[in-house]
Amino acid sequence: MAENETIKSRTQKELSLNGDTLVYHSLKQLESDGLCRLSQLPVSIRILLENLIRNFDDKIVTQKHIQKICNWGSAEDNDCEIPFMPSRVLMQDFTGVPAIVDLAAMRNAVKKLGGDPNKINPQIPVELIIDHSVQIDAHASKDALNINCNKEYERNRERYSFLRWGQQSFANFQVVPPATGICHQVNLEYLARVVFDKIDSNNVRTAFPDTLVGLDSHTTMINGIGVMGWGVGGIEAEAVMLGRPYYMLMPKVVGVQLVGNLPDVCSASDLVLTITSILRKHGVVGKFVEFFGPAVSNLTLADRATIANMSPEYGATIGFFQ
Repeated sequence: MAENETIKSRTQKELSLNGDTLVYHSLKQLESDGLCRLSQLPVSIRILLENLIRNFDDKIVTQKHIQKICNWGSAEDNDCEIPFMPSRVLMQDFTGVPAIVDLAAMRNAVKKLGGDPNKINPQIPVELIIDHSVQIDAHASKDALNINCNKEYERNRERYSFLRWGQQSFANFQVVPPATGICHQVNLEYLARVVFDKIDSNNVRTAFPDTLVGLDSHTTMINGIGVMGWGVGGIEAEAVMLGRPYYMLMPKVVGVQLVGNLPDVCSASDLVLTITSILRKHGVVGKFVEFFGPAVSNLTLADRATIANMSPEYGATIGFFQ
């Protein structure tokens, strides 16, 4: 590697797609330079490695961080801390409203100090799904949905008005309205990009893996389609929302090889409960669980999403499907 080259610039490659040119960061280049052996890195760790390379600035993300993750699995690097920069933040209306209130309070503080309050915005996309305020007043009727939805709006008028103001006032903030669906399903079906792309200030369009943190422990459901994400606390989510990294210990990864097919007498629920029981006994608390093997392709998306959704039940940070 030349002296004036950084790992970030060295790994930068171009890809032509439908007449557009996209930039991406090639992990194979790291391997060619002798910095890592990709075959020894789980897919989830490779995603973290790409994240560090793309966000390398030699201040928050340093070459030491990248070297540590390239050496993943060595005993001396197991306890090191790395900065993770998710692509987006997922919220719901129960835990997400306080975060938006904090943004509004920051705008008030900036205004009082003589600054421009409009500069206070999420630095990455934030998506808030309203799904935690449902109450059932009507049932067994074709009008039940409309009745329950109208009552929900009446009961939560102030909160919903505030969220609408937030969507209109803040950049990078989107609200999914009530009666649309459960946040994890909406995230899976509509919001997940799988491959994110972003145009920077130099008009360079970069493609990279979709990653997220969410304000719900079952954010891991998105791992079922190979998108890395998990639940965090409100303070961590707000820091990420404002462009700060989420600091985490170098994760340990437990691989689960899936082979064969489900017998006709077994349902997906049987599989999920069996996997949960096995992993609880093995001990995967705070670890990444990565599912691989020929049987992954035999599972439906719904089955994979359900297994990934159960990550908090077997204690893992994620239940990631290759």
